[in-house]
Amino acid sequence: MNIKTLEIIERLAVVNLEKSLTRLSRVSAGTWEILDINVSFDTLGEGIKKHRFKDDIAWLVYFNVEGEYPFNSFVIFESPDFDCISKFFLGYSFLDVHSLQFKELLLSELGNILLNPMVTFVSNTLKKSFMPTAPKCVQEKHQNFLKIFENAIDLRESFLIIKVTLVVYSGKSLAKIILFNIIPKKLQTELEQALKDSSEI
Repeated sequence: MNIKTLEIIERLAVVNLEKSLTRLSRVSAGTWEILDINVSFDTLGEGIKKHRFKDDIAWLVYFNVEGEYPFNSFVIFESPDFDCISKFFLGYSFLDVHSLQFKELLLSELGNILLNPMVTFVSNTLKKSFMPTAPKCVQEKHQNFLKIFENAIDLRESFLIIKVTLVVYSGKSLAKIILFNIIPKKLQTELEQALKDSSEI
């Protein structure tokens, strides 16, 4: 896959995400924006290692897209940022944010909003329907994140990893959220061909 193709995928992959962030900014107490986009070819372990975690424990919301062209997506929420994110997402009048069940529900819902645009991009590009699994939410030591995916993907394989860093802020408060989209070779090839056929490349 050449540089031009990667640049096109990088650009198109965030179009629907930007729309979702605009909607979130309208209905929530914070402003949601894309801070950085990085496209690389790495194993999942190498991709995660490049992120500098604030704490040993973080939240992970993930889902799998199964079928003819499977792929995996997940979002990392840093534990120290939870109170900030919950205020931005819900406002200042909400239930006990220290409830574990409440945290799981809130982050699962937010993760689903942030991850679904990638499914839309793949679906629109290939002109096929894709149905992700229900999002799962775990709080875990980041060193153990790979174990969550060991039954779903080959951890020795290099993937096209689309990493998007989001920032949400209001006043002096700010939090970062990291999205990972893990694209295997078969789907890479199909996306590249579909983009060529559509004259994007």
